[in-house]
Amino acid sequence: MLGILIIDGVACMKLLNACLVAILISGIAFAGALQFGPAQNGTNVTGPISKDTTWTPANSPYTLTGTVTVNTSVTLTIEAGAVIYFGNGNNIEVNGTLVAIGTNVNNIQFTNGTITFTPASTGWNELANSGSIIQYADFEGCQVNVLSPAKIDHDTFVGGRPNYDVDAICGVISNNTMTGFYDSGIYCSGNASVLDNTIIGGNTGGISISLGSPLIQGNLVTNNLGEDSGQNGGGIYIGSTAAAPIIENNALTDNVIGIAIGFQEGAGRVEPNIFNNNIYNNQQYNFELNGIGYNVSAINNWWGTTDTKAINQTIYDFKDNSSLGNVSFVPFLDSPNTQAPTFVNATAGADGSISPSGIISLNYGSSQTFTITPNTGYYVVNVLVNGTSVGAVSSYTVKNIQGATNISATFAINTYSLTVNVGSDGSSNIASQTVDFGSVENFEFTPDTGYSVADVVVNGTIGEGAVTSLSTTITGPTTVSVNFSINTYTITITQSANGQIAPGTTTVNYGANQNFTLTPNNGYYIASITEDSGPLMVTSPSGQSVNFTHVTAAHTLTATFVANPTPTPSSTLAPTTSPTATPAPISTPTPAPTATPNKLPSTSTQNPISIYEILIATLVILIIAFVVVIAAFRREKRR
Repeated sequence: MLGILIIDGVACMKLLNACLVAILISGIAFAGALQFGPAQNGTNVTGPISKDTTWTPANSPYTLTGTVTVNTSVTLTIEAGAVIYFGNGNNIEVNGTLVAIGTNVNNIQFTNGTITFTPASTGWNELANSGSIIQYADFEGCQVNVLSPAKIDHDTFVGGRPNYDVDAICGVISNNTMTGFYDSGIYCSGNASVLDNTIIGGNTGGISISLGSPLIQGNLVTNNLGEDSGQNGGGIYIGSTAAAPIIENNALTDNVIGIAIGFQEGAGRVEPNIFNNNIYNNQQYNFELNGIGYNVSAINNWWGTTDTKAINQTIYDFKDNSSLGNVSFVPFLDSPNTQAPTFVNATAGADGSISPSGIISLNYGSSQTFTITPNTGYYVVNVLVNGTSVGAVSSYTVKNIQGATNISATFAINTYSLTVNVGSDGSSNIASQTVDFGSVENFEFTPDTGYSVADVVVNGTIGEGAVTSLSTTITGPTTVSVNFSINTYTITITQSANGQIAPGTTTVNYGANQNFTLTPNNGYYIASITEDSGPLMVTSPSGQSVNFTHVTAAHTLTATFVANPTPTPSSTLAPTTSPTATPAPISTPTPAPTATPNKLPSTSTQNPISIYEILIATLVILIIAFVVVIAAFRREKRR
């Protein structure tokens, strides 16, 4: 039975070890899974979509791991709030229908990829309200190629892919905002309608037209500041291979070039229709011919002035280069075309914001309200509208806008009084002053020698205690008060019975003196005095004073009182008198009696024996005992 138990025990141990190993391996695998393979939310997509499909916010983000193709007669619907990541430059190719409609408060998000509506895709039908459309979407680092009559409407494009935000042969490109693109915001190579877009701050150009006769209408193109003239940095660039684009009711301002027409070898003659535009205040030229040797008409536009000579100076043509044609600009508008958009450029300095901000495209005669908000701890210094102060307001409405308007707000940090109240007998490293909001003040409180911080109070109510340092962040008027108190030390009295030390335990201020009187009771004397664990000499056993001078620390004073010793009585015999013989009668002689001595009473004088005499006697006894022991030891050794 014992053998069976031993075998079973060994088996159990092996089984236990195996379990432990399995658990350890499982734990390592689990930890590895947590560290290197975390589960990801969302949906990976790739390949053809062969049936109607809906992408929802709940299953977002959708990450493309390859090209996604929407097959012919198939509709891909993307709901408001959905998020699409194109992965490593992947794309969506639409041969069927793409319906991606967000809302103005819940946009669809596309990041880093390309969407191409092929010629086979379904175009947008405005009357039927059907077809391919992308509306209320945010594009970041994306390009949309429109090769069918799709509609791209009310979208925001930021930082387009290598060429353009939108490349449109046809379709409707309307009410979009484009900024920070690499080349042109919109590239037209067909008969697209480009309507009411705001194209701001591209690295190069705003709208580029290379083929066909697109309609360019109602667009605000501004602040496109590429380094080169012509296409790069132009508001609108027209290639000489274009046919007859219609360019009307646009506002082209603050670009490097307003409108440029460029020559391409072997191209035909371009006949653009350029009228009723506001073309003004561009950096190099409002209008430029680049390699074009024929005349171009640009009549009935507003050039920012009615001075013919001044207008002519803003146009680069034959007068600047005899190989070029002339630009006809007369007649011209004598005031801005109110059918063209205008804008308000709203900017805020550091430490605050203005909303809405940036360039806001508006119609002439409209109004726009702006909210000015300083950051926490800051205040509005001033608000300027076209350089004129309207005060330190938190809200302002620009009314009846009649042209480009600038509104700007500046802010400054709040400052507060810091009041430091320092009591006597100490100092603070920080004095009263004016400080900025958010500044951190690090106080050090230094008491004079012999003093300590009694208390620190902030703003009259917040007690910080007896601290020597304090860090406080300033968020408003602040008062810091510090008080000091003299150090006190306790002289602790310990005494035995039969005497007293007066006064008893006493508290003494720093630097003060304190005297104590030691008095034994009747029949007692001071046997010992101890100060701070060290003995003091008893100089007067019947009563003594101990004085502490310039106290700078705590002390102890101890005394013991001992009864006076009872003296040992000593007898003294009275002197014996010689007997006096009594004369015997003459007649009868009698022998003389023997004298008997008489004892007189003893007297003693009680002299107190000092502790030193007792100690000496004890020492003598010990020496004698030691000598006796040594002698006995030697005798024993000789035996």
